[in-house]
Amino acid sequence: MLKKFIKVWLIAVILACLVPAGAMAGTQIYFNDFDAAPTVAPGVSAALAGVTTTTGVQGYAGLGPSGNQFGGNFLRNTSTGNPASSTTLTLTGLPAHTSVNVNFLLGIIDSWDGYGSGFGPDAFNVTVDGVSVFSQVFATAGGSMTYLPGSPVLLSSGTHLGFNGSWTDKAYNMYLEPAFQNIAHTGSSLAISWFASGPVWQGGVDESWAMDNVQVVLNGVTAVPLPPSVMLLGSGLLGLLGAGWRLRKP
Repeated sequence: MLKKFIKVWLIAVILACLVPAGAMAGTQIYFNDFDAAPTVAPGVSAALAGVTTTTGVQGYAGLGPSGNQFGGNFLRNTSTGNPASSTTLTLTGLPAHTSVNVNFLLGIIDSWDGYGSGFGPDAFNVTVDGVSVFSQVFATAGGSMTYLPGSPVLLSSGTHLGFNGSWTDKAYNMYLEPAFQNIAHTGSSLAISWFASGPVWQGGVDESWAMDNVQVVLNGVTAVPLPPSVMLLGSGLLGLLGAGWRLRKP
């Protein structure tokens, strides 16, 4: 019985070697919850640059779906200017792929000003390789905003979640925002930048943004085919196994 099991296992292993490599969807290459070292696929270098300050999530803790919630620390960007200084993630050595998903939880903190407030509009922006994929106006202190998703993208609104107690905050699950899914991309390197902008953007303790559970997923990744020598070895082993069974057959 044991010998039969070993033979079956060997066949399965050899056949796995012989099956041609195909396309795989949804390959995570980066994840960072800002509580420990980021998880990065082997052979892929990753680096955050620009504003990389982390702090406790305060009242954002627990917001989000099960298994994907604000917790521990998140990256908080309080920079000033128009546009304000960005946070940029650069990934290199990427395998062949067809598109990318950029996922994260987003915190809009303190007095963001919308259209008509006299101090706005304040916008949150994301670019991929320098090309804008998201630019929307948010408002917590007054005026109108352009980004108006309902639940489950919107996790919290009109509630004080920490930091400057004079203002309420917002929380979003950008994993569900279509703008960040299937972004056309085929290059071997990838640069993602997050930043705020606005003609009267103040930053500091007055208005800021934060993100948690940042995930980058490549779509349509094609596994590298096995070398001919490995294919030949697999074929040879199958032949030897077959010959052995024929010799033992009564």
